[in-house]
Order: sequence, then C-alpha cells, then structure tokens
Amino acid sequence: MIRKLTFLLPLIILIGAGRSFPMTLGDLEERIGKSYDAQILDTDIAREQHLNEKARSESGMKLFGNAGYSWIREPESLTSNEMIYYEKLFGRIGVSIPVIGSKWQEDAGILKGERNVLEKQHDLAIYRKTAKSVLRKEYVELWNAQRKAALFEEFLKDEDQIRSILKERVKPGFLLDFDFQEFMILPVGQNSFRE
Repeated sequence: MIRKLTFLLPLIILIGAGRSFPMTLGDLEERIGKSYDAQILDTDIAREQHLNEKARSESGMKLFGNAGYSWIREPESLTSNEMIYYEKLFGRIGVSIPVIGSKWQEDAGILKGERNVLEKQHDLAIYRKTAKSVLRKEYVELWNAQRKAALFEEFLKDEDQIRSILKERVKPGFLLDFDFQEFMILPVGQNSFRE
C-alpha cells in the first residue's frame, strides 16, 4: 500500500513550496481518484467485469456445427494395386446443454468472476480510504508547520518588545527562569532563519 501512496509526495511538496496552500484539501482528495494507482485498480475492475460477462455469455445451451470436405485416395481392395479416388462432403449440427457437473462448473466460474469483481472493488475502496487518510494527515502537518513558521516570524518582528515583557514576568515569578533562558536562545536561530 505504501507504493500505491507515492503519488501523495509530489502533491505535498507542491503545497509546501508556496507560503499558502495553492489547492484546497477537497481538490487534492478529488485527485486521488485520478491517480495512476486508482486508474490501474479501475482497469482491473473493468477487466474482471468483462471476464465475468464473457463467462455468463458462454454458459448455458450452445448451438454448434461444422462442415468439411475431403478428397480421398485409397486401394480398391486389400490385395489390389489399383487406387480409387473419391470426394467426401460432410456436416454436423447440434445443441450442447450443460447438465449436472458441467452446469455446476459454469456456475462456479460465474461466481468466481463475481467474487473477483467484488475483491477489486474492495481493493479500490481501501486504497481511496487509505490515500485520503494519509493525505489529510500530511496536509494537517504541513498546515501546522506553516502556522508555526508564521508565528515565529511574528515573534521575530516584535522580538525586543516581547523580551522586555518576558523579563518583567520573570521578576514576580510568573515565568520560570528556565523558560526565559529558552526564549533568549532564539536570536541564535533567528540569524540562520532569516538567512
């Protein structure tokens, strides 16, 4: 199933390339049905349905016939060296009706075909459900990362004002000194972030 979900990676990269989402989650979910893997599963379903219809059309009573022509050369008798030549034209027409074993065999083939169609439809439904689940998870994670980056940029804009507020909160004990020191480390990351 992991191989089947590889189409999601380019979509997630496409979304992550911009600062905002170029496509909505609904647009991306619609593309799941148009993916290469979904099209393969749709083709498998169509193939199984075709084979099942073929098995149905070939079952039951059958009319058959054949015709032939032959030119024969054979000895006149067992002891004779003389040959006789003649032509033979023949034909046969008939009806084949499956009974007992052959009827059960045909019915079993039709049921197997129906089962194969249902299995392929089930595989497609599971693929779509799994792909949507993975897509939604990745979409949310990307959205969260973008929101955190935007929040960090906002913090950097008002860095001096926020630092003075945090220093004032440490004095009465509203903010632990450890937390304040953690905020003080941010300028190290600020330079590399802005570059």
